[in-house]
Amino acid sequence: MPEKDDRGYELGSVNLQMGLENENVAYANLKKYLDVLGDVITVKLDSTIIPVTYIMGHNHKNQRGYETVLDLKDQDRGAHVLSITRKRIRRDSIRTTDVAKIPFWYYPD
Repeated sequence: MPEKDDRGYELGSVNLQMGLENENVAYANLKKYLDVLGDVITVKLDSTIIPVTYIMGHNHKNQRGYETVLDLKDQDRGAHVLSITRKRIRRDSIRTTDVAKIPFWYYPD
């Protein structure tokens, strides 16, 4: 293991270092990191902001990341757009920029 591990998650200019040289510190501070994501990232379904709860997960390569699950059971059938934006600090102001717009069709049957 390297002396200092700089792994973390980068969301534009927001870099969340997990302090992985001490796993206990990383997990103890996880709630703080996840709260920051809620302040920085906005998720909309069509034009409605969706409150999301982030959890820490691992992909098939055992890399850490953040994920959430959206409940679509009360959504109408048909076409929708999932939009993700993030806040970005530019000099002395905060701007919101688009991260992704994902069109999808919901057919629960």
